Amino acid sequence: TLEQAREALPRRLSLTSRADPSKLPGVAQAVEAAPCGEGWRSFEVRLEHGVDPGALLEHCTTNGFALRGFDVRTPSLHEVFIHFVGPEKESL
Repeated sequence: TLEQAREALPRRLSLTSRADPSKLPGVAQAVEAAPCGEGWRSFEVRLEHGVDPGALLEHCTTNGFALRGFDVRTPSLHEVFIHFVGPEKESL
């Protein structure tokens, strides 16, 4: 099913914080997307496979990692397709 295919992809999210989230547990990659003003920055985050975004949110709140935004992104049908068949098949 589409839901099972989406579950096979690493979870992604957008978050806004003052600190770099790349060293948080379960974060595979964090790329700064844009400054937001007053020291806040927007990041695009990819989680390690199997990591629940809710667990990351809980870790942030219980450990004083300040967040202004936390948005879990559901992979699109196009992202699922590219993951399974590869970008070279995209133009078919």
